[in-house]
Amino acid sequence: MMYLPGAPLEVERTLEVLDSLTVAGAVEKIIGGHRTMTPEELAVRRDYIRGLLTGVKASLAEGLTMDEAIAKLSLESGFESVKGLNLDETAPRYHAGNVMAVWMSLTESAANALARKIDEEGLEVALSAFETIRSDTASYYTDEREFNALGYRFINERRADEAIAVFKINTELYPNSWNVWDSLGEGYARADRVPEALAAYRKSVELNPQSRSGHIWIGVLEGRTIDVENEVGAELEFEPGAQTGLQGPYLGQEPPGLEPKLFASGIISAAGHYDYRITFTPDGREIYFTQREGRDGLSIIKVARLGEDGWLAPEPASFSGKYVDFEPQLSPDGSKLFYNSRRPMPGSDEPNQSGDVWMLQRTGDGWGDARHIGPGMCPSPASSGNLYITRFSDAGAELVMARPEGEAFGEFELLPGDIKTGFNDAHPCVAPDESFILFDSFHPDGRGGADTYVSFRRGDGTWGPAVNLGENINTPGENICATLSPDGKYIFYTAYGDIYWVSAEILDKLRK
Repeated sequence: MMYLPGAPLEVERTLEVLDSLTVAGAVEKIIGGHRTMTPEELAVRRDYIRGLLTGVKASLAEGLTMDEAIAKLSLESGFESVKGLNLDETAPRYHAGNVMAVWMSLTESAANALARKIDEEGLEVALSAFETIRSDTASYYTDEREFNALGYRFINERRADEAIAVFKINTELYPNSWNVWDSLGEGYARADRVPEALAAYRKSVELNPQSRSGHIWIGVLEGRTIDVENEVGAELEFEPGAQTGLQGPYLGQEPPGLEPKLFASGIISAAGHYDYRITFTPDGREIYFTQREGRDGLSIIKVARLGEDGWLAPEPASFSGKYVDFEPQLSPDGSKLFYNSRRPMPGSDEPNQSGDVWMLQRTGDGWGDARHIGPGMCPSPASSGNLYITRFSDAGAELVMARPEGEAFGEFELLPGDIKTGFNDAHPCVAPDESFILFDSFHPDGRGGADTYVSFRRGDGTWGPAVNLGENINTPGENICATLSPDGKYIFYTAYGDIYWVSAEILDKLRK
């Protein structure tokens, strides 16, 4: 069996070339990609391609769809010439692909036609015209992968309505494909249409119960719904930089015990905002955190400072506000601040949509210029200088670490040991002495959304298994971005879109 490449394929021209090679005396031996063959053996393959072309043309004239043609033009339906080629169990699959390739060579991509209509005439006109395109099987073919790729093209161009429309068409064309429902779910999620996104992901998981993406996104979206319903932070009480009159450590808040408490309601944890990833200078006189207005507003890093007369209300940090900035983390000695930003890459004027890791060096009472570290998310530095981040790969989010090399860092490597859950491990916060690490995961043993976990480092340098911090800490929503107070006495984390804190003594029992 031979496998033809996908469209566009010039079948007529291919046959002309093969005819010239199989004329008696023209050549003695043909050297193919895997083996040599005689002109007679090549003629068998030529006749096979000619049979494909004849069969596909007849199917088009008959008004069949491509799937109907694949079913009709089976190997047993008249392709006698290839039956002596020692075919194995993969032959029917390759043959179906060949029928598809020839079909595509004789028709136009319906996805391409739809894309052209959308770009030239707008979505509404294109969707009306697509009914005609879809029914004209003699002129257009449909392919699940092409429609999926078109939908993601629109996602990358931030054209949510177009992406959703294309993904919906794909679910109508291929209703039993779990992947098209997964893509539709992502389209709705990007548009913050949570109920519709949940319905699409649930359909995807129904068709493929092993879909890790589906389970993770259902957790994310259910958690998001729960968070919005249970947010308790009060409206912001002060203008940025205003004197609050609050005195004492941690904005004068009463420290928690083993029961979590909302942190600084109306000052840091605020209604209508998503507040996350809080970090403190070693002397406790500066507090940096991320605040985003609503779920999809601009994330900026804010700072609250303790002045002579008390705490000043949070205001945008000097280095934040122009671009999307998020997830700050101070080094244990306070000399460096790591964070994520979509600021332009060095040498560019355009914002970087991936949101890489950057670093600031302390200069007196302020910060120097931002230095690009590299791709990744949620940086967490240790006293040793080692840097822990979230890295994204085909396996999802995972925790990695790199050692300092001069002013840069070496290669980031997966944490050794049993720590990996395989369900989007993200937002690390390593203890200054690297004895344990906090992070969040969508592991199925959690409460529904992302739960906060801890892993303790063993004497041999490997990391122990992830341990859930338990129902006392984790809610059915998202519980993410845990950090430590400078003295290690408290754990801060985000739940219900607000920042909570709890005594770090909760780790004692888990450590034992």
